[in-house]
Amino acid sequence: SVLALGSLTLGLAGAAGARSQIRRRAEEKEDWSLDYVSKKYAPEVEKIRGLCKDLPEDWDDVKLMRYAIQHPGKPEEAA
Repeated sequence: SVLALGSLTLGLAGAAGARSQIRRRAEEKEDWSLDYVSKKYAPEVEKIRGLCKDLPEDWDDVKLMRYAIQHPGKPEEAA
């Protein structure tokens, strides 16, 4: 029937619009590349290093950055 066809058309159009919004949101997500995140959290990593004098030698900035990410803006808690 004509009503069923119209409902199907509207349903497909709505699904296509939802997909484009999902795609747009995915494109707007924050950059989580190692280079970007390293620069972003570098000040907090330095503060953590300053607070923790006895860190094991094999703890590099990436390992400390994990704690900085878990405690954003609070290097004292990360330490």
